[in-house]
Amino acid sequence: MRPAPGLERGADRSAGPGGRAALLTAAGVVPRVVMEILGHSQISRTMDVYTHVVQDTQREAISHMDRLLQRRKPRPGRP
Repeated sequence: MRPAPGLERGADRSAGPGGRAALLTAAGVVPRVVMEILGHSQISRTMDVYTHVVQDTQREAISHMDRLLQRRKPRPGRP
């Protein structure tokens, strides 16, 4: 399978192939579509990146939730 037009020529060379996969995944593009856009011949290659991005996104979401909950906790001496 060939990459989408523009990607095979490195339209965004600063991101690199892994960076493009990470950006697409973080944007919510499903792995099968990312695989087709980047021209990966195996879904396992795409899933390696996808899993990494999902784990990072989960950590970030947990961190945001923790900060939000910390704000709601009553402080000692305050109602």
